[in-house]
Amino acid sequence: MTIANFPTLNKQLNQWQSHLNDYGPRLTANSTHKESINWLKEEIQKLDYAITSDVHYLNFWEATAYSVRSVNQEIPLSSYFPYSGLTSDTGITAPLIFADTNVSQDVRGKIPVFIMDISKVGTATFNSEEIMHPMNISAIAINALAAAKTKGAVGAIFVWENLSPELSGKEILPFQNEFMDIPAVWTNAAQIDTLREMADSKTPVTLTLVGNYVENTETESFFVKIPGTNPDNHESLLLTTHTDGPNAIEENGPIALLTILKYLKDSRTTFPQTLIVAFVSGHFQQRQMGPDNAKATGRWLDKFPELWDGQGPHLKAKFALTLEHLGCLHYYDNQTHQFVQSSTPQENYAYLNTDNETSHLLEKMITTCDDIDDITYLDPTQAAYFGEGMPIYKRGIPNMAMITMPEWLFLEPLPFTQPDMQLMRAQIDTAIAILKAISQSA
Repeated sequence: MTIANFPTLNKQLNQWQSHLNDYGPRLTANSTHKESINWLKEEIQKLDYAITSDVHYLNFWEATAYSVRSVNQEIPLSSYFPYSGLTSDTGITAPLIFADTNVSQDVRGKIPVFIMDISKVGTATFNSEEIMHPMNISAIAINALAAAKTKGAVGAIFVWENLSPELSGKEILPFQNEFMDIPAVWTNAAQIDTLREMADSKTPVTLTLVGNYVENTETESFFVKIPGTNPDNHESLLLTTHTDGPNAIEENGPIALLTILKYLKDSRTTFPQTLIVAFVSGHFQQRQMGPDNAKATGRWLDKFPELWDGQGPHLKAKFALTLEHLGCLHYYDNQTHQFVQSSTPQENYAYLNTDNETSHLLEKMITTCDDIDDITYLDPTQAAYFGEGMPIYKRGIPNMAMITMPEWLFLEPLPFTQPDMQLMRAQIDTAIAILKAISQSA
């Protein structure tokens, strides 16, 4: 059976996703994120599931306003540099200097301008292909800003180059850094000439980035535990996602998990294993969640070993399935940096970490039940592991993580950052079939 066999469930999925579409950025621990978590919990409780809450804390930063201006003009900006720094309401005033990302120039008391040419620094090898993605600039930008601060800069401006206006607007990047205590913003290539004129003429500019920085701010992860039907079975199945993100696809995994919970209730589907359905917070402040192999899900796993590690009376995880970024169509920048919206699915990466027999079972089952999605299977030992499935793999749990990585993934909400519902339904149906197949396998 699929979601289509349950008209009420199908309608509910559309309503839930529509509700999520209406939220602004749900960045870790901001007010919108907290509101969305409370809404998710309310919807789950309406289904008569018990929730186990996991409150944890981080140092929270947010921007409320930002600008760059001289006496005579204001520079249009794309976005802020998350967790960079803050200024007073009057900002900081200093001359500009164009700098390389190694910061070999004298930037003391100045505002360096860094050109981030996506065709040069935004391309990386992934699965034997050269992949362009705005996220690929993250480490370079973080290191450049840190070096600028060390060398006495008072702020920074980063410029997207060779990236379409659609992709260079409102990017929430990078997100792998903690608070850096030096304010920085993003603009696009159309502003380079103006910025260079200001730098050459030593025209002082005022950079303003106001907002909040609050230490020990509360955020919440939570999970649902559904006991298995076989009291002699001491295994668990894990179904996980994260709740934070800038738009309706990053992250709509919670809507998929919510739909699966309702499907299990409506269809009276049960498993001999205990099912753990986890909604985890912290993805957009991963560095504060723990070491490199932690991410948000790793922190949660380490807090609740009784759900998966098999030590003593603890449940032993038979399998974990992670769902992220459902319903993505392939929208991208072409070779001339023009934004293209296609009607084909975005390539869906399926990281598969199981024994060969289980891998063959899953691949055969997915091929049979899903003729819409564009799935590429990845060996996590051979490819960079994106997303929240990575810490599950690092802890030795057999797992599959399904994640798309569209170029627009980290944009604030726009009309094209909403999912294709037919594709999303098919991907949820696939997830249900995976859980059933694994549950019944030897």
